Amino acid sequence: MIKKMEDKHVEIETQKLKDYRLKQPLLLLDQKKILTALPENLQTKIGLDIYSQLPSTNQYLLDDNDRNYTQPVFCLAEMQTAGKGRMGRQWHSPFGQNIYCSLRWDLPVGVCQLSGLSLVIGLAVLKALQQFDPSLLLELKWPNDIFARGKKLGGILIEMLAKSSGSCSVIIGIGLNCNMLNDDDVIEREWSSLYHHLGKPVDRNVIVALLIPAILTYLQQFIDLGFASFQSEWNKSDYLFDKEVTVMNRDQKIVGIVLGVDELGQLRLQTADKTVITCAAGEATLR
Repeated sequence: MIKKMEDKHVEIETQKLKDYRLKQPLLLLDQKKILTALPENLQTKIGLDIYSQLPSTNQYLLDDNDRNYTQPVFCLAEMQTAGKGRMGRQWHSPFGQNIYCSLRWDLPVGVCQLSGLSLVIGLAVLKALQQFDPSLLLELKWPNDIFARGKKLGGILIEMLAKSSGSCSVIIGIGLNCNMLNDDDVIEREWSSLYHHLGKPVDRNVIVALLIPAILTYLQQFIDLGFASFQSEWNKSDYLFDKEVTVMNRDQKIVGIVLGVDELGQLRLQTADKTVITCAAGEATLR
């Protein structure tokens, strides 16, 4: 049993060579606790699946096409064995420590109308986390990262299935580092967790119960009004604003000073010759 827990990156310490104890509390996800904490009008209007282990919550919802997604369906896992990040990267997903959450929902809009969706979801995550603890100092890094004091706290992965009717089914994946402390050996980039910033473990059930209504509220506004209604809110939380970055998009490399985002959620850059250009997609890194 101890070996199985250690294989899942659950931290255990040995005392006197025979006694074992958890280094920190293991607060598991609880469907009843999450649903009860939701606003009453949402409790019966969403699907909520929780698994001990999945290859990927996004992939689970992508493959599950026999279900009715006219209402939002959320999927959470305690652990992912093949968690997905952007650009084909793996998302490190140890057991019972973080939030690995995906939402699938059939939206009455086409794929071409979803520009800026990952930015909107980032804003919803910030809203939920600030409700959880207003002391958190959070920013968003275009196009899909949540940062806390200059280090990555979470990320967003959007996948879409176009439908013949002109609408689309959207799968929104959110990875959020909550109680992870010592995984530097398996994560190459600088990262952070809520435990790092708050000095204590957090109850992921409380955070999920805040995330769900925030995401659905922001999504509805996005459907009704588009990204332009979020442009000002995003620019206030922009981690890259006024910094020099390199944007890589396929084989194209662009260097410039970030001027925020436009009404479609595209990154605005001022190049060395003072030309202002926009980037609809890509990977932005500080120079």
